Amino acid sequence: MNDNSQRGDFLQALGQTGVLVFLVVMAMVVRSCSFFEAKAIITNTSKIAENTDEFIGNSVTVKSRVSQKIGSSSFTVSDARFFRGEPLVVVNASGVP
Repeated sequence: MNDNSQRGDFLQALGQTGVLVFLVVMAMVVRSCSFFEAKAIITNTSKIAENTDEFIGNSVTVKSRVSQKIGSSSFTVSDARFFRGEPLVVVNASGVP
């Protein structure tokens, strides 16, 4: 009887360990895959100016100096060479500066 009890405890512990390992692996897979976030496209303002339709609805990374802060997560950048010098509104959806 005692031997069966020990064997049952071992199998139960083994099952719990298997569930834990499965959950850890699933968490790693979900974290490493980009199911929920679009990959950002790194580009310059000239390419956006030339192909605006290509970038609508996509995440992009733009390097420029901030001209004016509009809100807590939005600002404008301007480049005299593009957009006829008009400012480009940037919305920082990630919240990361």
